[in-house]
Amino acid sequence: TFTFEGWLYPTSFTAAGTEMFVFGDVDPVGGTATISINVEQTTGAVSLRWYDGSTARKITSRKSMALNQWNYFASTRDSSNNLRIYLNGNLDSTTSSYSYSFYQ
Repeated sequence: TFTFEGWLYPTSFTAAGTEMFVFGDVDPVGGTATISINVEQTTGAVSLRWYDGSTARKITSRKSMALNQWNYFASTRDSSNNLRIYLNGNLDSTTSSYSYSFYQ
């Protein structure tokens, strides 16, 4: 199980269609497992992205963060391998069971 959490204060979103890296463990060369928290720049949605060495996956919040105020986010995985994203204390997105063991 794990929880990643933090606070973000966005002041604008762009139309660039990119993601802003917030934190995580990313291999710049590629080919190994990675995990990161990102913000979708066009919508302000928070996403948890991971790569297991062969397949890239992500879970993204359905709602956007509010501009010009602090927003709390959390991404969790429980003992049944369900992933969830919370925005400002509310459950926003969830996945069904996913069994990849990110990091031991």
